[in-house]
Amino acid sequence: MTQKGIKMKNKKTQSGFTLVEMGIVIVIIALLIGGVLKGREVLGEAQITSVVSTIKSVDMATKAFVDLYAYLPGDIPATPGPGNIIPNCGAPCNTAGDGDFTIDNAGGAALGTVVAANGEGHVAFLNLAAAGLYMGISPAGGITFGSGLPKAAIGGGFWMGSSNGTTNALTSGLSPSAGNYLVLNGSVATVTTTTGKLTAEQTAQIDLKIDDGIPTSGIIYWAGRGGCVAAGAYARTDINKRCTVYARILN
Repeated sequence: MTQKGIKMKNKKTQSGFTLVEMGIVIVIIALLIGGVLKGREVLGEAQITSVVSTIKSVDMATKAFVDLYAYLPGDIPATPGPGNIIPNCGAPCNTAGDGDFTIDNAGGAALGTVVAANGEGHVAFLNLAAAGLYMGISPAGGITFGSGLPKAAIGGGFWMGSSNGTTNALTSGLSPSAGNYLVLNGSVATVTTTTGKLTAEQTAQIDLKIDDGIPTSGIIYWAGRGGCVAAGAYARTDINKRCTVYARILN
């Protein structure tokens, strides 16, 4: 065979992918993309489930605390004093409340206002931790998520406050019914249109799993404005993470 013939034969053997091979590659890529999307969906569902679990566990822990000590966590007054009746409750866990059976906000401000360091909305969790009723935070923890306040798997974390049924911070005039609330927010700062950590769809899912799915009634309320709710319903197509959840406890 001539040298020219050898070159032509080699050229023929260096052909590209066949249609079958290309099809296999496309299928593999599609499977990989599908796996990533499914993984994100599963993660999102797990985060929602974690939030719901935290709300329920805090509610149960608070009820158990009341059964044990006849006071709300964070609300035990100077007499008898939380440090005198709860084991392992040193500073700041031993900070006294006012004993009015309300987990007060900073200065008695509206629900959604900044939670104060060593205020009742912070100390409530320290009391629960010292009593062995809530794990994952320290009785000596500061006012940060994962230290003295629970961290949320979905982002941000939890603190406590209360509503008198007539006033509420930055929620388009919404007034949650009177009671004590667990607040899921992006920071320990006042709830605003930028501190939320959930989309309207995520908030709706939490509401549906615990309550009635309506953002302005029941035990789950929304906060944050700016697209979370439209015409009295969750704006579930809005993808911005700017919603805050208020979950009433001790029902």
